Amino acid sequence: MLAHAPDHFIRQSLKEFSQLTFQQYMVWMDAELQEEMQMLGLDSKTAGFCEWASTSGLPQVSLGWAWYRSQADNLIYLAPGGIQTNLMLCCKKGYDLGVRCTEEMLISWLASQDWQSDISL
Repeated sequence: MLAHAPDHFIRQSLKEFSQLTFQQYMVWMDAELQEEMQMLGLDSKTAGFCEWASTSGLPQVSLGWAWYRSQADNLIYLAPGGIQTNLMLCCKKGYDLGVRCTEEMLISWLASQDWQSDISL
């Protein structure tokens, strides 16, 4: 059900999405984001953004998110704000699951990926 609609979302089922392969497209640090994390009460050492792009299937699916490195344990965490994407997940009948549900499912998927090792900043 791969489709690119006028709203610029690529619509796929979770099954179709799970068959895609991704690679890091870019990663960068952002001092302003680090300050924002600290204002939110997160003791961040560094912070930045990461984007992955699908390497299989067209059109290309893009996933982007903010991250921060904790002062306390030096681990990298997904920052508040979720995932930005051009993907809209759909149910088996082809109906949109919605932006929020898509984002929640992508956050769960991202938790199963080793994305932190791609950030060597």
